[in-house]
Amino acid sequence: MTSRGQWFWYALGLLLLALPGSFTTKSRPYFFGILGLGWLLIVLFLKHARYAPPGTALLLLVTSNAAFWLSYLLWRLRPRMMGPLGVEGTDSFGVALSIWLAVLLICTLYEGFVFLRGVGTAQQRQVSVLGLVGLMLQVTTTLRVIYLLLQGV
Repeated sequence: MTSRGQWFWYALGLLLLALPGSFTTKSRPYFFGILGLGWLLIVLFLKHARYAPPGTALLLLVTSNAAFWLSYLLWRLRPRMMGPLGVEGTDSFGVALSIWLAVLLICTLYEGFVFLRGVGTAQQRQVSVLGLVGLMLQVTTTLRVIYLLLQGV
């Protein structure tokens, strides 16, 4: 697979991860398929990219945060794009939020392990330190926003 082809699949995976933000309650069954396909494309891209472990973890950190914030933006813009929803009940983004929380917690554990190991073994130390800073930003912003949004659901 060419580098250009790899980046195409990476961008497509990122877009698929962000799409559930634009879904309404009627299209809730599509969440799992689209999120699963998005994560599958991202994981396959990372496998074929063959970066060193700290670089892979850093790219995963950037990808997961970019996809979440794009999904959040789509959720905020959904009423303007599709008009008033007029549906009662729990917003379908609550399901996506709970999935995002679980996935980001798992990714945080993996990334934290890789970055700490990278700092300790001097394997790409600068990338590992940058990743630890990004991980702290993720915990203080992204995970906190998800937690606060889930409090309202």
